[in-house]
Amino acid sequence: MRIVTFNVNGFRGMLNQGEVISEEELCINLQRLKAFIDDLKMNDEDVVILQEVPHKRLIDKIIVPWTWEEQSMFQRFVDTFDKEYKIFYPRFLIDSNQCTIGLGSKETRWKASQKHIIKYNRFHHYGNKLIEIEKDNDILLGVHINPCDEMWSLIINSLNKNKVTYVVGDFNAYEKRGEMKNKPSVLRGLGYNSFIPSNVITDYKDNSSIDNFYVDNNLNFENGISIEVKKTDRFISDHGCCFLNIQNP
Repeated sequence: MRIVTFNVNGFRGMLNQGEVISEEELCINLQRLKAFIDDLKMNDEDVVILQEVPHKRLIDKIIVPWTWEEQSMFQRFVDTFDKEYKIFYPRFLIDSNQCTIGLGSKETRWKASQKHIIKYNRFHHYGNKLIEIEKDNDILLGVHINPCDEMWSLIINSLNKNKVTYVVGDFNAYEKRGEMKNKPSVLRGLGYNSFIPSNVITDYKDNSSIDNFYVDNNLNFENGISIEVKKTDRFISDHGCCFLNIQNP
């Protein structure tokens, strides 16, 4: 089984937010992302968690409520992947610039979780950044955590009451610096092992390690695991693509 987490930077390659990128370039990058995912040759146990998939565009924030429109890239993303993959969406896909998405094969054994471990509703502004899926007795939480106490507190309080098997994604918390540097140790204190060391760079722009796999420390890997963080050539992002490979019995 492979669990993959990858921040796709809104299909922007290595560009910062605010830098101009044409619709044509976004479409080319989307096709490159599709080719990269196809190359993974996912089986029915594999799952890919993607952060920063383009979703909506804020049109007017002077008039309340704000006016949003769906970016054409979001529908292009859905049309590109829907025929060959199972797409997992956040429970509350609210108005947002970007969102977190899960991908499985069409024969995937993963399904949207009905446990609702993280207690939030559609009025939480970060509802687009969380997905919960399950397979057999395993629950996976895919995240893109805002670098703020509010979202961290929501997740920590929820996991303190109900443990999951995997917490996977972009945590925006680097243990060597920043206001959120203590959060990974708090998460480990709830009974999770983190598998990507803080000296392994996953975020190239900030030269930091913020993507990770947190796994229930009661889980035994009798046949072993391997971790890989790599820059991708076929599709370029400012994050490395991170792999957790679990050997089946």
